[in-house]
Formats: sequence, structure tokens, C-alpha cells
Amino acid sequence: MRLKTGRILFAVSAVLILFLVPVLFSGCGDVAPDGSTIKIFPKDFKLSDGGSSVTTTTQDFTISVHNADGLPLNDVELVVGANGQEWDVAQMMTTGNSNLPNPASVRTGDDGTYTVRVQLRSGDGMVYKFNLEATSGTAGGLAKIDVKATTGSTGGGGG
Repeated sequence: MRLKTGRILFAVSAVLILFLVPVLFSGCGDVAPDGSTIKIFPKDFKLSDGGSSVTTTTQDFTISVHNADGLPLNDVELVVGANGQEWDVAQMMTTGNSNLPNPASVRTGDDGTYTVRVQLRSGDGMVYKFNLEATSGTAGGLAKIDVKATTGSTGGGGG
């Protein structure tokens, strides 16, 4: 009977270890905890281009993640994506100029930030808007991007 009890205790302990260890470590460095905030700078980016040819503008967006006490959170997983636009006019990239998919899974650095570079096409009458969004756990933030075509003069008309 004593041998049987020892085997049962061993089996129960092994099962508990297999199930509890992953649960204990699932929150370490994964997503931002409840009550966290995500901010993207710049919050609003507007680009006006009245040129007749297509040009490309590169803009860096810094995403910061802070816990409920305002402390930066490093090594936190972020999902970054562009909502409401087509990739033929814009492309997300790393600061090392490697293309990112939309959406992309990235991690904050030691300072609790991640910088994403966005290349925007403009000119030749292009007009579009979209949001750059970042989420982690229940926290989320966004930046509004607005590309407009401008004209060189107003009024008049050829005569």
C-alpha cells in the first residue's frame, strides 16, 4: 500500500508541475498587464504634397508602453498594424529598414519603447488616411496618418 501511495503522489506532483509551471511564467515579458497605457508619437501625422510625381516620405513613430504606475515596460509584446489603408501607398518597416508585415508582432526595448518606420507615398493626387495602431493585452494606442494632395494655386483658370 505504501508503494502505491508513493506512486500516486509522484504522478499527482508531476501533473501539477506540468500544468502550473507554464501558468506561473505565462505573464513574464509577454503582454502589458491590465491598466497599462500605450502611446504613439507623433499622435497625428499630416503630409500634403501637390507634386505631379510620386514621392516617398519616411516617418518614425515611437510606441511607448507604461504600466498603471507610469513605469516603462520592457520586453513587452506589441501587435502593430495599419488600419484602413492599402500597402501600395505605405509600408511599415523596422528602423533598420526591413519590411514588417501588417500586422507585425514586435517587442519593446529596455526603455519600454519600440520605433516603427513608415514609408508613405504621396504626390500625383494621392489622398488617403489610416490609423497606425499598437496593442498589448488590454492596452491600445493609435496615431492618425493623413496624406493629402494640394494644389499650387487657387482660383483662376486657364484663359
